[in-house]
Amino acid sequence: MVKRMNKKAVSPLIATVLLIAFAVALGAIVMNWGRTYIGDTQDFAREGSEGLVTCSSSVDLELKILKSSVDFEGGDEVQEVNLSLENKGGLDLPQFIVKLFDDNSGEGVAILYNQTFKKHRTKKFSFNNENSNDSLMIDDVDNIKNITRITTIPFIEIEGVDDPIGCENRENIAKASDDDINYVDIS
Repeated sequence: MVKRMNKKAVSPLIATVLLIAFAVALGAIVMNWGRTYIGDTQDFAREGSEGLVTCSSSVDLELKILKSSVDFEGGDEVQEVNLSLENKGGLDLPQFIVKLFDDNSGEGVAILYNQTFKKHRTKKFSFNNENSNDSLMIDDVDNIKNITRITTIPFIEIEGVDDPIGCENRENIAKASDDDINYVDIS
């Protein structure tokens, strides 16, 4: 006696239709992800290239060390640096960074200015490593003993971009050589 099994399998036609539907759905998901990824990459590249072109063509800062002096008050060394920063470019800068370095120790400190720097204007700054009312105090006094190099990095605003973009390609560097520093003993 032969037993017959009453199990039914999925027909080959239905299996083929299911496989095609699965492949189409998976393809649609991958294509949607790819479209989003490509769009984000294009926006990032556009912002970067637009910022680079704008920085190169419209940003021109001139940094000058006006005076650098080292005073000895009761055995403590106090360094004061006066500098001038002129915005010669065609854009107002929403913010910029001034970095002070001690190349001997490898230490540095960055100061972010969130004040708009109008085009064709000059700002003068005084930095020292002592607390003074007319100067900006360097926060990391222990790290900065001798300011040997000062750099500035301007920032610009690009339409459609939320945060200002730094113009690293327009960084200014001023070095304080021994000829620029006046040593004064006021003890």
